[in-house]
Amino acid sequence: PMLKCLEFFSGVGGWHLALTKAGLKFEILQAFDINENANQVYEYNFGIKPSKVKNNFIFKEKIIDRLTVNELEKLAANTWLMSPCCQPFTLNGTRLDDKDNRSKPLLNLIDILATISSPPGFIALENVPLFEGSNCCNKLKTTLKSRGYLIKEYIVSPKDIGNPNDRKRYFLVALNSDSELLHQDFLPQRIDRLPMKCPEMMKLREFLDVDVEYEYFLTLPDVSKLKNFRHDVVSPESSNCSTFTSSYEARHLKGSGSILQTKNFGVWCYFFEFDRTNPDHLIHIGVRLFTPNEIMKIHGYPPEFKFPKQISIKQMYRLLGNGLHISCVSEVLRHAVMEKES
Repeated sequence: PMLKCLEFFSGVGGWHLALTKAGLKFEILQAFDINENANQVYEYNFGIKPSKVKNNFIFKEKIIDRLTVNELEKLAANTWLMSPCCQPFTLNGTRLDDKDNRSKPLLNLIDILATISSPPGFIALENVPLFEGSNCCNKLKTTLKSRGYLIKEYIVSPKDIGNPNDRKRYFLVALNSDSELLHQDFLPQRIDRLPMKCPEMMKLREFLDVDVEYEYFLTLPDVSKLKNFRHDVVSPESSNCSTFTSSYEARHLKGSGSILQTKNFGVWCYFFEFDRTNPDHLIHIGVRLFTPNEIMKIHGYPPEFKFPKQISIKQMYRLLGNGLHISCVSEVLRHAVMEKES
């Protein structure tokens, strides 16, 4: 069946890329995002300018929290895809949940879903794991059940599919009785990891660039900013790296993603007691940031995906940190709507 999709909180097009990778037939009718940099990247890669809605034959800019039932009914989509703002639910965020203004767009979509005459047959959502216990999530699930949807929930990490990135996320997939994707084996359930044979974990070296420019290497002032902090240092032979967040480029580093060791492997660390809190030790092993291109490869972006020239490196990091892990999302889609379960 052809998915006619609305991609809410579209970012740089993560759901678009994941649908392609999953092998599903789809058409993006419209995308919506408030971030202009993300919208430029989306249009550059897909030829669709996000946040345009046709009213009386005139296309106007519309943000998600001001969309109306009438506007979405006219678009006649059978699929809603969304990755709402995660800051109201993260450990380092506000934890204000539905009281956070950044939750208004999602709450508006939930209200529309409760009253729209022809609800979409397929809905998929991605967010941080703490979203699962939130008021927003509970309101969404209550509304979905009232409209006759079957709901499947996942807590999935890329490591479940052999990808060396620890980016655990919550997924909700909902199908109603009108969806052509609904099959007899689609059972309402919560899945803690994808029930698939886990392949051998890949090494980070498989995703690294060659001849990385000096600007990505950390200097002594960079690593001296935080005292008594154990940096997440990984090597090319590592099979794990932490989540890359939107603040990774800021170089305060704490909790924002792994840094890569590039020299003095093994022997030096063995005979000399290596201290990750010591800036001199970190400089000696040549630590650097992962490049945006390396993060894209780790996250499963296809090689043809590009950033337009006006997007800076700093902006690339922010957009990728706020984006989806394409390989992980595509596997969730495959499992939910394409694979019959035994």
